[in-house]
Amino acid sequence: MIKIAPKSHPSVKIAFYLEQADECGRIAASATLQNVRDRSLRSEAAWRKMAGDIDGASIVVPSSPEAASIPASTPSFASFA
Repeated sequence: MIKIAPKSHPSVKIAFYLEQADECGRIAASATLQNVRDRSLRSEAAWRKMAGDIDGASIVVPSSPEAASIPASTPSFASFA
């Protein structure tokens, strides 16, 4: 379940974003449908990117090889921002 991030110190937000990314990774790992797995992997990458943006990092390495293999042209939540 995805929660709404609290307004607080950046380190708390980073921890929250990484927690959400981990949850998306778990969902992707247990998904039986390809589209659900792809969506969860894109979400995981987006959460990790948001955490990296707060932290000042320009590149955040995906936690799983599958997340790295999703083409950049694949639509994600980040494309709607």
